[in-house]
Amino acid sequence: LFDKRAQRESIQPGQPANHFVLFDDQPVFWDAWDVDAFHLEKRVEGPAARSCRITESGPLRVSVAFAYDLTPNSTIEQTISLTAVSPRLDFNTQVEWHEQHKFLKVEFPLNVRAMNATYEIQFGHLQRPTHFNTSWDMARCEVVAHRWADLSDSSFGVALLNDCKYGHAT
Repeated sequence: LFDKRAQRESIQPGQPANHFVLFDDQPVFWDAWDVDAFHLEKRVEGPAARSCRITESGPLRVSVAFAYDLTPNSTIEQTISLTAVSPRLDFNTQVEWHEQHKFLKVEFPLNVRAMNATYEIQFGHLQRPTHFNTSWDMARCEVVAHRWADLSDSSFGVALLNDCKYGHAT
């Protein structure tokens, strides 16, 4: 994902972006409300796309649709679009979810080195470290955010704009 204006690759070299991963959701306390850091130990890689087709191919916009069989019970339909007039890459993702005690993450290993990530919350924003140096850092392994999350260094940044409320981890 090369940013032509910044002349910089947004994704870490050799790493896949938009990569789906399943995790066990078995928190010690508060089922459905808590994410414990040890969930990272129970990682299951998502499958490759079952199908891929170009749905738009015009001079101003291109779109590619992907279908995934995440598990025997759960599927993902995703369309990724890019326009000639915006630096934004749009993901329209529909998940048909029929799992219990599992959660789904999508990973974008960004090529940005920053001490903190910034997340929008009600009436403002907050920052969380991008590293785990202390038990306090470890306890903040996921952040609830509203419409955006941002990872920026002094010269470059990438933001996720979202029309929903989800957890984020950086």
